[in-house]
Amino acid sequence: MRPFYLYRSKRGIYYVQFSNELTGKRGSPHSTFKQNYDEAFRVACEWLNSGIPVSGGKTRAVESDSVIKAFLDSVRKGTLLESDISRIVAELARYGVSLDKRSESTPRAGSGVRTPLIAFLDQFWTYDESPYIQDKLIHKQRISKKHCHFTWLRVKYWDEFFGPDKVLQDLTTNDLKDFERYLAGREFSTATLNHIIRTGKTAFKWA
Repeated sequence: MRPFYLYRSKRGIYYVQFSNELTGKRGSPHSTFKQNYDEAFRVACEWLNSGIPVSGGKTRAVESDSVIKAFLDSVRKGTLLESDISRIVAELARYGVSLDKRSESTPRAGSGVRTPLIAFLDQFWTYDESPYIQDKLIHKQRISKKHCHFTWLRVKYWDEFFGPDKVLQDLTTNDLKDFERYLAGREFSTATLNHIIRTGKTAFKWA
């Protein structure tokens, strides 16, 4: 398996997906902001060695990205043991994150569960994992894999602005307004900007 894959978007920008050796899958796409393949390749190599840029001027190692993805996959698939969950809850408590550990699969309202925004959007638009999509299919409502895939690709813009540490429960109206201003500065077309915003708002209405 190659360490990363580059592909070019319709707008001519190259995106990189790093290979996740733990899951055998490709990770989420990251924009290199380059239209030249050689320049994009150099950016990908630099990120592979030095880490992927995140919010606050920091970087996150590609290996860390892979570990987080593998962990989230285990959570979604229900393969964690009770002892694993207890250890995770104990570690999170060290960082001031309080979770009400229960045997039920759904969290109790007001239990203090904190949901990472980007992880939430990533799962929400992943066709085979999304409760929202499965609910629509159960009720015979049409939603195509193509639509979900292209909507999932737009999650990267949310990731670029909010980063991995933003929590869904802390998202405010002002945050969304700031995000819209950020997108406006990227000179997207009105239609594209609306599609990106709708990627989140559809998920928030369902949550």
